[in-house]
Amino acid sequence: MANERNKLSELLHNFQPGFLEPEYEGDHTVKIKQLEIIQSVNLQTAASAFDLSLNMGDYQCEYSRNGATLMLTSSQGHLSLLNWREKELLLEINLKEKISGGTFLHSDEMFALCQP
Repeated sequence: MANERNKLSELLHNFQPGFLEPEYEGDHTVKIKQLEIIQSVNLQTAASAFDLSLNMGDYQCEYSRNGATLMLTSSQGHLSLLNWREKELLLEINLKEKISGGTFLHSDEMFALCQP
């Protein structure tokens, strides 16, 4: 039974992570615009693209353990939790105090923030 599950797991997890590779030696991938990436990928991937307007300082991001929830924390006290797959805002708070980091605890419903 366990052996069958391992075979099934290997079959279902056959993806490899993607990456950007410069076309010519000496080119840098930082010059590639997001619009160019969207135009170069398949339609399903392009449909999942979204834009965030983040204008409250420097931001850090953290994903929950299951990868469904994204936490954005800014140096100026902005905190957002997003279900990025569904493009749904779960929580948004301006704490008006500097945040130097954040992390999810044992689930995506509990998190901790730190200050300098």
